[in-house]
Amino acid sequence: MTTEQAISTFQDHINEGKITPDHPADCGYCEACHVAIIALSKQIPIAPIVEKYFYGVNIVCPTCESGISVASKFCQNCGQAIKKAGDTK
Repeated sequence: MTTEQAISTFQDHINEGKITPDHPADCGYCEACHVAIIALSKQIPIAPIVEKYFYGVNIVCPTCESGISVASKFCQNCGQAIKKAGDTK
């Protein structure tokens, strides 16, 4: 199962409206699904924001907008995976 498939599975559980007398709205499993979606989403690499200036370049995390180093694979602040130039994944 890919990360995207796992996110979809958790999202399907939440979207199907499985709120019944046996499955209340404040279900701990639904809350766990939300947390899992957030964590899994951060594993999918996203291209950083590159701000070009006259004096150089500033690279910023697209999720939390913290500055990151050129060599970083993950944001040190929020844990978002960072896509590198040339990555095809």
